[in-house]
Amino acid sequence: MKQQGYVKMSNTKFIHAADCHLGYRQYNSKERYKDFNRSFKWLLDLTLKEQPDFLLIAGDLF
Repeated sequence: MKQQGYVKMSNTKFIHAADCHLGYRQYNSKERYKDFNRSFKWLLDLTLKEQPDFLLIAGDLF
């Protein structure tokens, strides 16, 4: 018998990131440009490995 008002919840797995700054050269530095790209690649690799339900990028993807 199903209880009225009862909601069965399931687990949700997600990855959250922000301030990726793709294509940005902070301090006009080529190294910072590479850092942002390496970090984003790491994020994508992690997402593919962990297979979350979703990836949330909260801001500053530019």
